[in-house]
Amino acid sequence: MSDDRTITYMENTTADMPTVMMAVVQASYGIPSLCLMIFCIGLISVGKRYRKSSFYKLVIFDLVTRWNLALPFVVVLSMVISHLPKYLWKGFLYEVYIIDGQLICYTFPHALLSAIDVVAVFSAMYFTMNTLNGLAAIKLARKRIEIATSSKSITKKLTRIATAYSLCYTAEVIWSVVNSLHNYWNLMPWWWGKINNSLLVFASDLFTLSLPYILLIFDTNVQQDLKIRKRIDSQQGTVIVSIQN
Repeated sequence: MSDDRTITYMENTTADMPTVMMAVVQASYGIPSLCLMIFCIGLISVGKRYRKSSFYKLVIFDLVTRWNLALPFVVVLSMVISHLPKYLWKGFLYEVYIIDGQLICYTFPHALLSAIDVVAVFSAMYFTMNTLNGLAAIKLARKRIEIATSSKSITKKLTRIATAYSLCYTAEVIWSVVNSLHNYWNLMPWWWGKINNSLLVFASDLFTLSLPYILLIFDTNVQQDLKIRKRIDSQQGTVIVSIQN
């Protein structure tokens, strides 16, 4: 083994107060978000207004893959893609052994720094492709959908949801890029290293758990089913009216 490593005796560690508080905070928003995600999956899966829409099929696909209930080929494909970047640096980031009856973790800092650079590049590429794909989809929708009241609302909904989703992923991209740059030029203050991993956790959660909330905010169909809005049908079309308490 290489001498470029740090050793952690995993059975001798104790949870400090910041770690416990972070776990409590994550549970406080993670459990409700998971329940909301399950509810949205059920609502869109069985609701009549969602079944024939290709847009909601994509929403279901996204929700299900984030909840780790994807079809086997999706899981396999995700595993392959997620492991591709590791071939761009040498060695493992961590190695875990049982030595003399103790569970020990070796961390390799140089490999970890290389991995951070690769993650930053791939994150930026992924964000760029997502943004371009979203803009292309919106442009295509505007061309193919007839100019009418309902079609305009669909275009606005697509635009808002795509924009909000991209902004949520921006947090994770910013973390990856800033962290990579900090390793070379020490751009961030001294306390950055102490909260670095915590920021990644919250940035990742923001992206992973955001879609149900985005639907609640921008999707009128979901709002109507949850009685947040009500539909009034008239001879001139459909009017959406907010319910005031």
